[in-house]
Amino acid sequence: MKRFARTVTLLVAGFCMGVTATVGGYLYLNRSTTVYRTTAELRSGDIRIPEGTDLIHHRAMSEGFDTLVLYFNVQPTTVRHRFITRVESKSFLVIPYWVEPTSAER
Repeated sequence: MKRFARTVTLLVAGFCMGVTATVGGYLYLNRSTTVYRTTAELRSGDIRIPEGTDLIHHRAMSEGFDTLVLYFNVQPTTVRHRFITRVESKSFLVIPYWVEPTSAER
């Protein structure tokens, strides 16, 4: 009888863990994403982000600024011919650029 109770307990615990992992994974993968569309051209040095560009909100920083993400899709031949590749030892490397409105918007 003890063996049966133990088996049932393990079966129920395993089922609950599976349901929890499935629901948690679903909620994580299907969460909403905040997207910002630029209403004016933004610049950071020679980098120009045109009006109407969609940027994904990544996180709000405690220092008082937000981090936005912009993805570039590039053909492999373009990468080989137009980019210099380097390997960084930091796995979470971030290269930030501060953008500002163009002089006409200030």
